[in-house]
Amino acid sequence: MGSTENYYYDVFLPNEIRKRKEQMTNYDMDAMERRRDMENRMTTTTTKGKVIQPESQAALSIELPDDVIFNLSMLAHERGITLNKMIHIALEKGLSIVDNKLKTTSPQLLNENN
Repeated sequence: MGSTENYYYDVFLPNEIRKRKEQMTNYDMDAMERRRDMENRMTTTTTKGKVIQPESQAALSIELPDDVIFNLSMLAHERGITLNKMIHIALEKGLSIVDNKLKTTSPQLLNENN
């Protein structure tokens, strides 16, 4: 064997094999990540971990001032969620506060005076 053959088998070939192994992708891990991403898209999760099923949601059109949209978009960015999810969280939290106030206030008797 000449020096070229020694170089090829001792240096070049092992380096090529190492480079190709580094470039190879773990296809099982990729498939698991795609499956997890698809499951995440199918269900919406809030930051509290409460799962909201998509069929329980309805379309709603609302008009909000620009400063409110800006503040909500900044909060969504901080949490790493979409603006749509942040608006949903804000509406849900606001409605739960109103619902709690209605439940905690004592009932009042209304009399009609003629």
